[in-house]
Amino acid sequence: MSRTTLLFASTAFAFLAGAANAAPDQLVIERGMDHTVYAAGMGWSDLAGTATYVASTNVVTAVNVISVVGSPHPASLQAVSPAVLEAPIRIQASGRGVYASLAAVAPLTQLSVTPHGDALTVQSLQTAGGFQVTTTKNGATKGAGSLGISDLKVDLQTKTIYADIVGANGVGTLNDHALWTYDSVSGPVTFKPGFDKPFDETLSPPALTFSGLFLAKASDIDDIFVVALNLNNIGRVTFTAANNRSATNPIGFGSITISAVPEPAACALMVAGMAALLAFGRRGAKRCPTARNR
Repeated sequence: MSRTTLLFASTAFAFLAGAANAAPDQLVIERGMDHTVYAAGMGWSDLAGTATYVASTNVVTAVNVISVVGSPHPASLQAVSPAVLEAPIRIQASGRGVYASLAAVAPLTQLSVTPHGDALTVQSLQTAGGFQVTTTKNGATKGAGSLGISDLKVDLQTKTIYADIVGANGVGTLNDHALWTYDSVSGPVTFKPGFDKPFDETLSPPALTFSGLFLAKASDIDDIFVVALNLNNIGRVTFTAANNRSATNPIGFGSITISAVPEPAACALMVAGMAALLAFGRRGAKRCPTARNR
């Protein structure tokens, strides 16, 4: 065999070996796609699921401290469409309304995965919408302000959560701003979507929870929160407390939970199961008097 032939064979072998060891390409599945993406032995044409941001107790306290007080309801929080805001009001003895909790439920718009045979590994995900906080002058602020946080993008490779920020008082619009990092993720990052679905189907992500959200840059307290919301030192301290990682504050700004939307077939089975239980209950109720008479 000639040297040229040996060199060609060696080069070809090295190329094939490199291709075999190379990481699979990432695939992006989006909500309402106009094409089909093939992964894990199936074709995916749509994306379902939601992401719920749940604010920590410290964040809820901070929002209540800087709230615009209504009569008796606070009016500081608004949803950024298409997200839905869940912020129930609790009326205090003084008659002042405060937020009991804060959560924003947003639709998933994009899921980036890496295929491994019949399984998929989540690389990143994106959502649409969020919430906005509005302030006026009170004991924790210097005057009017507002801060919107929306369109979250969770990168599992860097453990960073990006957001679109819209802030008053000169902050402006910051797209894909590295807002938080997360400490841990629970749930199956690698999952098998299954082969019992039609060929062209909607992909539902696994249930994942990202917790321990702390600012990627501590300077964002002063550069974004204080400026946009027009906070004085009292207001500043409340948000600083949320970003203070400690044994009593392990979750920081809160958590983000990914949930799959139940499929129609699963919903039908649930309804059928409930109907069967109700029917069984009725039959049991009819038999009971006879049993007692014996």
